Amino acid sequence: MYPRITIAIIPPGAFVFVDPAGWGGMPDEFRSVFDGLNMIWIGANQTGSSSSDKKSMWMTVLGSRAIQQDYGIDLNRMYLGSTGSGALHAINAMLASSEFAGVVHISGSINPANFKADFVETLKRKYFVFMTSTNAKAKTVVRGDYESYKKAGFENIKLIYDLKGSRDVATPELIDEAIRYLDSRLN
Repeated sequence: MYPRITIAIIPPGAFVFVDPAGWGGMPDEFRSVFDGLNMIWIGANQTGSSSSDKKSMWMTVLGSRAIQQDYGIDLNRMYLGSTGSGALHAINAMLASSEFAGVVHISGSINPANFKADFVETLKRKYFVFMTSTNAKAKTVVRGDYESYKKAGFENIKLIYDLKGSRDVATPELIDEAIRYLDSRLN
C-alpha cells in the first residue's frame, strides 16, 4: 500500500486593475511578481476614460466576482490597482464592495478632502499605497494626496517614491513592494 499524499492548494489573491486607458492586460514584466506572490491579475478591456464612472466601477466589482466563480480566491487578498484617473473608479469600487482590502495608486490618486464625510471611516479601514517617482508628471499631486491622507488620520498608508526617476513608476520591484505591504496586514 502506498502512503496517501495530501497536497495543500493555497488559493491565490486577486489584483483588479482599473486603467483609464481601457487596457486590462498585465504587463509581461509583472508575470513573475504575480506568480511569486500567488496573485491573479484581473483587468477589464474597453473601460477607458470615455466610460461612465458607474460602468467602470461596476465592471471592476463584477470582474472580481466573476473570477471568484472560476477560481478559489483568497478573499482576504482582494486588492485594487489604478493609474491616473482610474483612482476615482478604484475608490468607488472600494465603497461599493467590502471585498477590497486595499489599493495601489500608480501615478494618480484622489485627495481625501473629496470624500463624503460618511465614507471616510469606511475607507480608513482599508490600505492604500501611493506610487510615484521623481520624473512622474503626477508626483506633486500623489505626494500631496499621501500627506493629506496622513493629516486626515489614515494610518494604513504607504508612499513608494522611486528616486531613480523612472517615468514608468510601476516597475516589477515596486509592484512587489506594494503588494507585500498590502499583504502585511495579514501577519
